[in-house]
Amino acid sequence: AFAGRMVRSAARGFSAATPIRLLDLLNFAKSGPAGSARANGRRLVHEEVSVRLGHQLVRIQRLGANPRLRSSCAANLGVIAERLQHSLNENAAVRLSERDKRETHVALFTKLKQRHATDLQLVARAFKSLCDSLDAQHADSADVDAQLDAYFRMSLGLNVLIDQSLFVDEDEAAGRGPPHIPGIVRERADIAPIVRDAAEIARELCERELCDAPEVQLAPQEPCVPPAAETSVPCIPHLVHAALLEVLKNAVRASTLRARATGGEGEPISPISVRVAPSAEDVAVVIDDAGGGIARSRADRLLFGFCRSTAKPPLDEGDACAHLASGGSADVDASRGASPLAGFGVGIPYARSQLRLFGGDLRVLSVHGLGTRVCC
Repeated sequence: AFAGRMVRSAARGFSAATPIRLLDLLNFAKSGPAGSARANGRRLVHEEVSVRLGHQLVRIQRLGANPRLRSSCAANLGVIAERLQHSLNENAAVRLSERDKRETHVALFTKLKQRHATDLQLVARAFKSLCDSLDAQHADSADVDAQLDAYFRMSLGLNVLIDQSLFVDEDEAAGRGPPHIPGIVRERADIAPIVRDAAEIARELCERELCDAPEVQLAPQEPCVPPAAETSVPCIPHLVHAALLEVLKNAVRASTLRARATGGEGEPISPISVRVAPSAEDVAVVIDDAGGGIARSRADRLLFGFCRSTAKPPLDEGDACAHLASGGSADVDASRGASPLAGFGVGIPYARSQLRLFGGDLRVLSVHGLGTRVCC
């Protein structure tokens, strides 16, 4: 009953979230510490964070109310709701005259970031068994997928706002000014080095898990393509890196397992081909593997349905839920070489959300028995 009242109250009380644009984030960073634009920006960020926290409260309560969810995990989602309510109360308690001050923002957003550090992992782990069960019964899971997608997208936008604000404030406190632009957004970031670094990490993770990994070959640009500088685009580099890493992890793992299935240990692994393709409008990254592909009947659900994965979770779902709800670190499996969300089917759909946040996309063409092409 309490949860129901919270949902109804939140649904009535919060306005729509404002779309986040790279230009707005850049202008906030460029405004300079002495001008009124920076102060106005802080007030707007404060208001927008409150709106997004409210929407997250609504979404997490609806997710927790799903009757098919295990009771222990539903209770742990209630922990997230309490955290969100706490953050909302803290935001509302800040006086209007204090909302444009750097010290206020740093203290408030640092606590908020720490408080919600394990929320995404807790939701993913809580819903893994439910989604597996729905798939085994061939039941429709569109409503669950839609709710999870909305929750993760709102979380992504919230994290971007908080990170941009904290990084701008940090640079301001350190006295860093022009030509340096503070924050997490870059006006021109070269995509090629980001691809190379993500490929190196993906190979390292695969080698640690499977004791082998394919080569990742970054194809040279065609002579007709503009020079390498044209592969630079406005973006948030760490989001691009995270999205590409998820795709490359899947590609190297699938190719390694495919080689073992067809030829056994020591069988040569087909390399992963990566091409960075600039155009007049944007930059695309095309990743091809020979990992056997996915059957058409399973492709959409396995690739873009949340909480589907062929990798084994690092912890039992119930143990992980209890660990994270009690405030434990999300990196419980770091010593085993897996990411905090490894095995819980969030990587590819979340990667697509990361790219779509600012006008990009992630598309997949998979041929069963052959391999998969991913265009980012």
